Amino acid sequence: MTKAISQLFEVATRISTPWALAAFGIAAILVIVHLVAKHRRKELPITWAAIVAIVLLGLVPMILGMFAIYRIRVTVVGPQGTPVEDAEVWSSLGGEPKKVAGGWQFDIPSAARSADSKVTLWASLNAAFLKGSLEVRLAGDLSPAVTIGLTMTRQPRSGDS
Repeated sequence: MTKAISQLFEVATRISTPWALAAFGIAAILVIVHLVAKHRRKELPITWAAIVAIVLLGLVPMILGMFAIYRIRVTVVGPQGTPVEDAEVWSSLGGEPKKVAGGWQFDIPSAARSADSKVTLWASLNAAFLKGSLEVRLAGDLSPAVTIGLTMTRQPRSGDS
């Protein structure tokens, strides 16, 4: 039994999504109910409590999914691959770009997703005639990290600063 519990804790450390958490909770409840029923050899009120808990655990990921927020981390790099700290960044779904260490972050509620679950991110450094964009699909990963590469949009004319 000690080995089973240590394996249970080992599996718990690898949980990373609401669906995995619900599946783990359901499995843990079933194991506990099985152990109690095996020990007592009869149906207990805990069996019904386990059924209710399993139903609730099944609903939790769906409810959390409705209120999920995608936190898109954006790094902008110039033509040489070096980070550009003073670029202007914006998204097709709106949202204020928050300056964070090494880039920007967009917080986008899952309810704001488009029908195809895609968001386009743009970046520009107008003073250097650099622009770039990237299309990202908002799926299971609530914290995607992306890099937008900037490229030259036109050659500066003499007299441009």
